[in-house]
Amino acid sequence: MKKITVFLACLAAFAMVFGFTVTAAMADVDLYGSVRFRTYWADKDKDFTGTGYDDEDLEWRLGHLSRWGVNYKSGNVSGKVELDARATDTATGSSMKGEIRVRHLYGEWDFGSGKLLIGQTFNPCTVYSSGIGYYSGGIQKFGGLGLEYFRTSQIRLTFDNLVLALLTPDHDEKPDAAPAGGWVDTDTTIPRLEARYSLKLDPVAIDFMGGFQTYDVVDINDHEETIDSYQLGIYARTNWGPAYFKGVLTYAQNGANYGLWSSTVVDQAAVYENGDIDDAECWGGSIVAGLKVNDMLTLEGSAGFASSENDDQDLKNEDDAQVYTLLAKITLAPGVIVQPELIYEDRDDRWDNGVKTEQGDAVIGGVFWVINFK
Repeated sequence: MKKITVFLACLAAFAMVFGFTVTAAMADVDLYGSVRFRTYWADKDKDFTGTGYDDEDLEWRLGHLSRWGVNYKSGNVSGKVELDARATDTATGSSMKGEIRVRHLYGEWDFGSGKLLIGQTFNPCTVYSSGIGYYSGGIQKFGGLGLEYFRTSQIRLTFDNLVLALLTPDHDEKPDAAPAGGWVDTDTTIPRLEARYSLKLDPVAIDFMGGFQTYDVVDINDHEETIDSYQLGIYARTNWGPAYFKGVLTYAQNGANYGLWSSTVVDQAAVYENGDIDDAECWGGSIVAGLKVNDMLTLEGSAGFASSENDDQDLKNEDDAQVYTLLAKITLAPGVIVQPELIYEDRDDRWDNGVKTEQGDAVIGGVFWVINFK
């Protein structure tokens, strides 16, 4: 019996390997990986930490962006699977506390006049304008339209330069404040809607982006309040010889309720006050300038801001933040990058119901290390 079991196990393993080999031979399969390592020193003042004490920290660990994956294409069907490794113990980077996470998992069908994608990947409004590695996504959190949960489930249609997507609703963020008894339920009826249109006007490329979401929050007396949130943005970039320039401008209503990443920097949530919902207005933007000195060295500087306020409230409520960055991307060999970075982050002042809070600033310096392999 044991011999039969072993034989069947070997036969199953052979079938899996043979099947994969045949499938791979019939399709275009591209395996790849990328290891990112973070070595940063951060000096945060007492207002930035919110503890009343200055803080100096060393970060020396595997980067959040380390990943491995496979791109697949066979005929008019393609797909992508990508996982990443995260060291959750920032003090030690211990593998005992590491995690494996799904970054991308989707399939796409090219039906001639367009493409249909289902699965998990970036939302259409994502913009990687800056090459800074520290924030694990450029400086999108300062004025961009990327989501806090960067990659999300969606059904997407692409028609040449137009992208339309239906995304999983994000109703985790309730309005600030609540009636007596609090919010006890959330009702959703439609997915988040996003669109992006790309326009090329040589030597300038411009993308127009937008998204909308609505859901209801329900109180203990079964009374509903509707939270409408939306975002609009424009992304432009151009190259002039070895120099390049990029710019992003954004506007959003209730960005935190929509799920924007910038809501982790400034407060962008709707507020319940005087028996009604008061909407938050949010602005943001960034500018990037870079110079490719040669095949080995690229220099880049960027600046970004995020701002929000709620004029409908009785007292002043406003929040602002800025960031300024410098980097030198040094390519030692194909796929091997060492990138020194310097960042100044200013959280500015925050007003909550007429009360001013200093949020301080931080200076971060270090090196972002990358080795890509395939």
